[in-house]
Amino acid sequence: VIINDGTFSEGYTYDAENWGMYQIYSGDKAKVTVNGGDFSQEWDCANGYDLCTGAEGTIEIYGGVFADNPASQNGKNFVAEGYKAVKAADGETYVVLPNTDNYDIVITDPAQLKGEVLTNYDNILLQLSAGKHTIDLYMSASFDANLTIIGTKGTKVEFAEQQVMMALVKNFTIKNCEILHMATKSWGHIVFGSGNKADGVYTIENCTFNGVGTQGIYINENTTGATYNILNCTFNGDFDNIDGKDGAITIQTNKGVNHIVNVEGCKFNNIPGTCHRIFLAPNDGLFYDFTLNTDLKATTAYELKMFLALGQENVVVANDITIDQINLRDRNKNVIIDCNNKTITTTAEYGVVINAGGWSSVELKNANIKMTRNGDYQIYAAGFKIENGDYTGKTIKLDNCTITMANTDWAYAINMPASVTNLNLDVNECALTGAIALQCWGDSNEINIDNSELICNYTTNALYTSYCLAFQNNGTSVAESNTLKVTKSKFNYIGVDNF
Repeated sequence: VIINDGTFSEGYTYDAENWGMYQIYSGDKAKVTVNGGDFSQEWDCANGYDLCTGAEGTIEIYGGVFADNPASQNGKNFVAEGYKAVKAADGETYVVLPNTDNYDIVITDPAQLKGEVLTNYDNILLQLSAGKHTIDLYMSASFDANLTIIGTKGTKVEFAEQQVMMALVKNFTIKNCEILHMATKSWGHIVFGSGNKADGVYTIENCTFNGVGTQGIYINENTTGATYNILNCTFNGDFDNIDGKDGAITIQTNKGVNHIVNVEGCKFNNIPGTCHRIFLAPNDGLFYDFTLNTDLKATTAYELKMFLALGQENVVVANDITIDQINLRDRNKNVIIDCNNKTITTTAEYGVVINAGGWSSVELKNANIKMTRNGDYQIYAAGFKIENGDYTGKTIKLDNCTITMANTDWAYAINMPASVTNLNLDVNECALTGAIALQCWGDSNEINIDNSELICNYTTNALYTSYCLAFQNNGTSVAESNTLKVTKSKFNYIGVDNF
C-alpha cells in the first residue's frame, strides 16, 4: 500500500479502554509506504499507537505530518533510512524530511548544479518545492558525486537538452516528482545516457509520468554492472505511434552489456495492446545480455517471451495468451513458470521447448497448454518438447498442467527424443492428451507420474501406433535403462470401447 497524500482523521466510535486503534496498521507480511499525508490528529486510544505492525509487517515513512514522533512508537522507528522526523513549526506535530545530515550540501535551485557543486561535493541533495523546475544534466564531464533529487506534492521536473548523462555522477536518485516531457524530445520524459560506471546506481522512485507517447524512461547503458531501479512509479500512456515499437519503459539492448534493471511496484495505465509496459529496443540486433528483475506478471506473449529470455526465475502469467512457442533454450538459470490456471494457446509445432542449459530445475505449473498446430509425418508436433542433451542433475516438473494436442496423428503431449539422457521428469496432477501422451526414446531417465491422467486419442493411421505411454525402439534408437514410477494415475484410450 502506498500513501502519497490525504488527511487522515479520527471518525470511528470504539471502546477506547479495550480496543487498540491505529492510524496506520500494517498486518502480517504487509508493507505500507507513506510518501505524504496529514496524520496530525491525535487519536484518543488507551491501548493503541498511531502506527503499528503485525508479524513481519513494515511501515516506511518518507514524508507527511504526524501527531506523535513516528521515529519512536511502540519501540520502533518507522521513518525510512535517509529521512528524519523533526518538530514542526507549531511545536507539537512532527514532519518527516530528508535527513540532510547525510549530505555535504543541500541546494534548492537546479541552476546551482551547473556551478562547482558537482565538483566540490560528494553527496548532494537537490530539494525541490512545488511547481515546475528545469534541470540540465547534459554535460560532457564525469564526477564521483552522489546526486539526490527529492520533490514534494506538486513538484514537476523537466530535463533539458537531449538526455540525462549518467556519466556525470556515480549514483543518482530522483523521488516524489512528476517528470514532464523533455524540452527537446517531445516523445521522451527521461532518457538515460550510459553511466560508464560499473558500480553506478540510478534510481527513479515514486515518480509520475503523464502523457507517455513512446517512452517514459529510456535506458541506453553501455557498462556491465550498472544498476537502474524503477520503483513505485506510475506511467499514464497517451500513445500516438502504436506500431508495437514503443514502451513506457524502453531498454536498449546493447551486445555484451549486463547491466541490471529492477522494476518493482509500478503502475501502467492506458497502454494499448500494440505497445508495451517494458519494451526492448534493438541495437544492431536484439540481445538478452542484461538482467531484468520485476514483480510484473506477464500479460502478453511479448512479455512472457521477454521475461523468460532475460532470465526471470519466477514468471507468473496474468492472462490467457496466444503465443507461437514458449522457448527455454537459452536460459542459464532455474525457472518457475506459474501460468495461474490460464490458457496458453500455441501456434508452432512445439508448444514448450527446453534444452539442457545451465539450470538445475525447471517447473511449469497451473498451465493449460492448447496446441493448434497439426503434426504430420515430417513434423511431429509436441506440447512439451525436451531437446537432446545430457540432463544429469536436472529436474523438469510439470505440476497441475493440461496439455492437449490439436489432432490425433503425429502428436505427443510430452516428447523425449533419442539423445535425452539422465533427466528426472516429474509429472504431478496433470492431464496429457495426444496420439502418444508421453513418449521417451532416451536412456537412463527417471520418470515419475503421480495423480495424473495420460489420455491417448486413438488413431487409425496405418503408419502410426497410439499409446498412452511409450518407450520406443526403432532398431537404431532404443529407450533403455529408464526408471518409471506411476502412482494414483489413469491411462485412458479415447476411441476404444474395451480398453
